[in-house]
Amino acid sequence: MKLIIYIALTALATCVLSQTLKLLFNTMVNKTKFSLRKITSDGNYPSSHTGFVTSVTAISWIYTVREILNSENASISVWCSMAFTALAVVIIRDALGVRYTVQKLCETVTKLAEGSEHEEEIRKEMDIKSGHKPYEVMGGAILGIIVAGITSCIYYKLYKLLPIAIVAIVLYVVVSILVLKKKTKENAA
Repeated sequence: MKLIIYIALTALATCVLSQTLKLLFNTMVNKTKFSLRKITSDGNYPSSHTGFVTSVTAISWIYTVREILNSENASISVWCSMAFTALAVVIIRDALGVRYTVQKLCETVTKLAEGSEHEEEIRKEMDIKSGHKPYEVMGGAILGIIVAGITSCIYYKLYKLLPIAIVAIVLYVVVSILVLKKKTKENAA
């Protein structure tokens, strides 16, 4: 039961952190208006779906490797980790493919509606940011692995490694801001 709580809290922490960072990054880098309503928004950087599934997958592999190193029977853990990995591939593929395609279709419909009598109505309905670009998915995956590392340090009482984890999260935020600023400049050009 303790393991299930550890996994659930890690997944929840990853989702909350990624949605919070997404809101802060959009406010800071893209100079959008701060609104707590946007905390549940889809799309943008980092991908919370990817972060969620990556954190759970990372934890399952950390647990499996620890069982193998402790010479325990890890066959069930290996199968669970492989299942989580397959699930991660499906979710990441969805974020990059299907959901991003829907977003592009909405943008195209909005462009086609320009100048029509229904333009404003269509613009409101088609204002969808549901998919992710590769760097947004990568950001979610890295965040998921970092959060899994932090919670694993706590779960396995490896407190000496926590400073490394804190440095990793700070580096993640700094690099994310730099990447987002670069992408904003590229999109403006």
